[in-house]
Amino acid sequence: MEKASRSIYVCIYCDYYTPNRTLELMKAIILIIFSFCSFSAEKVWVDYDVSFGKVIRDVDDGFALITALKSPKLEVQGISIGFGNLKNLNFMAKATRRILARTNKTHIPFYYGAWLKSRRFDKTDATEALAAALRKNPLKIMAMGRLTNMAALIKNYPELKSQIKEIIINAGRRLETETEVGRQRVIMPDTNIDDDVESMRYVMNSGVKVTMLPVEIMKEAFVTRQHLKQMRRAGGVSKWMARNSYVWRWIWKFFPNSKGFIPWDVFIVTYLTHREEMKCDEDIPITLAYLKNNTSSLFRKKYKKKYKDFLVASYKLDSPFKGTYCYEMDKSHLDNIVNRWSKY
Repeated sequence: MEKASRSIYVCIYCDYYTPNRTLELMKAIILIIFSFCSFSAEKVWVDYDVSFGKVIRDVDDGFALITALKSPKLEVQGISIGFGNLKNLNFMAKATRRILARTNKTHIPFYYGAWLKSRRFDKTDATEALAAALRKNPLKIMAMGRLTNMAALIKNYPELKSQIKEIIINAGRRLETETEVGRQRVIMPDTNIDDDVESMRYVMNSGVKVTMLPVEIMKEAFVTRQHLKQMRRAGGVSKWMARNSYVWRWIWKFFPNSKGFIPWDVFIVTYLTHREEMKCDEDIPITLAYLKNNTSSLFRKKYKKKYKDFLVASYKLDSPFKGTYCYEMDKSHLDNIVNRWSKY
């Protein structure tokens, strides 16, 4: 009886593991292993000038960080703050802590960077931390504010330039045209360049790859009242984002008289996560060109300059510097973003 049982067991075992089934099993195992190995989150660094939570201030930096932290396609290695939307780095640190807590990412470190452009080449906690991160892994850097921290990094650690895969910035324009926003047809200033032109010049001259997300690509991408209602109904982090945005949307309703506000820096993140939804010119000549200041009068008063340096891109330029210039996104791109926000 024992021999018969063993024989039956062996026969069942042999029948199941026929050569064809064994081959199918091996294929399935290889496919599973390949799927795990092929998906690898992009290692990134966030450099920003967050004012999220401050009344009558941009909310886009906060939205952008939340989007990056929540994306399974990105692995944020660290965060640096620097002057820009605000000069108060302590407020930026407080806002960053809140965002990290809300997104359950408190293990991600953040560091103080430049607080004045006149100290642009000084070493800071931010430059030291970013340099250490670059020694471990090549990174793509999402530079959402002035490029002061980037210039300091490259100046003090030029040997790490090859570890910077790309710096993505919210800046630039075409040489041939300017972009108007809202019913008042406002020509927005390029504040990330205007507030520290020399840092942009230094980064460009370094030869590090620069990708520009200008006003042109996002001129019709408005976060509307309907979007905020959708986010509020969703609850969670999404509701928190919406609650901090109503005043900002109201301001945009009057100036530049648009149906919502542009979440500028968010598109730096989605360039990395949903690049297939954008059209970009690769290896296009870029330069800083001294041109007539045609930004709208409200902003022109701030800088009091009839002429100023513009970061421009054009195939007509005779420039040794090349970059990537993104100029169009799918019409559904922002709606897709809001739908993802509503799941946070």
